[in-house]
Amino acid sequence: MDSFFQLEILVNVMTAAFLGGIIGWEREASHISAGLRTHMLIAASAATIVSLGFVLIGQYETLLGDAVRGDPVKLFEAIVVGVGFIGGGIIFRDKDNDHVRNLTTAASILVTAGIGIAVALHQFYFATGLTVLVFVINHVLYQVEKKYIR
Repeated sequence: MDSFFQLEILVNVMTAAFLGGIIGWEREASHISAGLRTHMLIAASAATIVSLGFVLIGQYETLLGDAVRGDPVKLFEAIVVGVGFIGGGIIFRDKDNDHVRNLTTAASILVTAGIGIAVALHQFYFATGLTVLVFVINHVLYQVEKKYIR
């Protein structure tokens, strides 16, 4: 793997971390436990796993030809399982009022992994648009909900 390609992967991972950081910043500003660093690391991890998975598949196909078949969907499955484990760890129910807490943050973590995957697949416009959408859902709609519904 040449240096330029490695640099491209690194830039993609950094881009994913930046976009995840936007969502994490909003969560951090809302005083949620899974904030800036967590979201940055989730997005960067997803981009890293997808990027290196494609590198691995490419290297084995070069060496072994048709004897190796890579299934990129398995990478997505692994990411979703890992992120689901993390998300499940932050969701809890209050004993006093039976209220579920941090469900939105768990969903934000899952979609942040999707942003990392999108960046690794060079879907930059989609990843950026999805980041904006999640920010609007988490911040703007929360303000509307707080003012008019609660």
